[in-house]
Amino acid sequence: MENENLENIDLEYYNKEGEFLNEFYKLEHFLNCKQTKEILEKEYYNNFVKNMEPELIDFLKYFKEYYKETSLFKETKGNAEGEFVALIYNNLNKNYDLNIFYENPELAQPLIELDK
Repeated sequence: MENENLENIDLEYYNKEGEFLNEFYKLEHFLNCKQTKEILEKEYYNNFVKNMEPELIDFLKYFKEYYKETSLFKETKGNAEGEFVALIYNNLNKNYDLNIFYENPELAQPLIELDK
């Protein structure tokens, strides 16, 4: 029972801290801090690899099979998938999700320290 009360206190604290971050810090603040920028970039990349990359590879495999007789896919040496995924990734407008900081405010500590 005591642990449940401690968890609720922590949850309440983090919710307030998350609300504070949401109210007073915008994306540019997080991107101007080296540590929080790295977290955002890693999180974005991991989400891309987990969610988007398999879809892109499946899409490319479909076209490889469909157009297997064309020179576009005959001349590739097995690295077409990686090049295709990198091309897409490098040309996306990155839409960073700040919820990682709102849900885990301790990750934003370097940003808060910069402000002091």
